[in-house]
Amino acid sequence: MDDLPLLLPSDPQNRLSKRTRRRILRAHVEGDTFQWEAEDSILSQHLDSYGVTAGMERSKANLKKARHVLAVMRSEFSKLGLKDNEYRECMNTEIDAAANSLQLNDAQRRLLESQFFFPEEITTPPPEAPSANVAQQSGEIATVGTQILTLREECRWTIEDLAQAVNLHPVTVSRHHSGEITPRPRTLTAYERVFSKKLQRQVVINKTLGKR
Repeated sequence: MDDLPLLLPSDPQNRLSKRTRRRILRAHVEGDTFQWEAEDSILSQHLDSYGVTAGMERSKANLKKARHVLAVMRSEFSKLGLKDNEYRECMNTEIDAAANSLQLNDAQRRLLESQFFFPEEITTPPPEAPSANVAQQSGEIATVGTQILTLREECRWTIEDLAQAVNLHPVTVSRHHSGEITPRPRTLTAYERVFSKKLQRQVVINKTLGKR
């Protein structure tokens, strides 16, 4: 894992530290799991290795791997404080590379471009408090969206991680963060449940606060 691949001068990853690039390399290795799971499924179902069904299994696995790696890249590029156009240029380069190496189709490429169009919202999390209620921060009342954002960052989850945990689209989670829409009571309960499980403590989100 100490040996990193050489990069071309134009590669966006030149902006990242060696430690960060190791995390990305680890994500690539972890992403291989999806591909090997697909191969195992093809064998266990006795599918024609060159047939349509086997091809679909591999295509889905390749998309999962691309998402896994790109989610890490998105998180790291977001931390650099790039302008939106610079961020999108970096991510589009990485999406093109993933699409070419994993032989993704045009629809899959477009899906990735849409999913990783915006950088993550990076904020400085407040000091950890012993209370399970996160509505009170530094003497100021936090909105519902801010509470969800703070808890997500404490869990070290990406927006995609949280969206998968609560069975929502990442765009919906992002809109909850921003206060553009207010989560329904059932959705807030789902947020509390997944955060409580991840953080090993009871998490309570103040549901009485309005939008930002």
